[in-house]
Amino acid sequence: MTNPRWKQRPPGSNWGDFGPDDQWGRLNLITREKLRQGLAEATEGIAFCLSLPLDYPGGNALNPRRYPPILRPTVRDGRPNFNCVIEGSDGTDVFNDDLAILWLQYSTQWDSLAHVGAQFDADGDGVAERVYYNGFRAGTEVLGPTGRHAVPPYRLRPAGARHGPDARSGGAA
Repeated sequence: MTNPRWKQRPPGSNWGDFGPDDQWGRLNLITREKLRQGLAEATEGIAFCLSLPLDYPGGNALNPRRYPPILRPTVRDGRPNFNCVIEGSDGTDVFNDDLAILWLQYSTQWDSLAHVGAQFDADGDGVAERVYYNGFRAGTEVLGPTGRHAVPPYRLRPAGARHGPDARSGGAA
């Protein structure tokens, strides 16, 4: 089984099992039928939240470069955009405009299949390439700052997985 990005896949991987351009992996197995089966298991009709606070359980013992989330208001005209009156309204509407800065592995894992890859001989030429799930390539489809110690401004080159219909516009795929 091959695709345009690889001639051989890692042993035991599911690269290509869901098509040459797949970016979902085994999440493809969560079909509408499987969702209906799961819903049918409910017997009490009780709903509960499975989410945790963004800073729980917290800690950066595994990686000291990860920090708790930063929550703050946005800034408008040099002032916090908080408890503001909407301009042009009758003066009764007030709002807060917040932002969050997240280190995606500080607490829970906010990941993608482009989070961890491998150096693997995907081309079958004896040379290991940096590849991620389904053969997506570092520096081609998975972009980021270049160099081991790249420094800001990172905006010179958008970082992230860039494959699919939004790739040219900078949207994540």
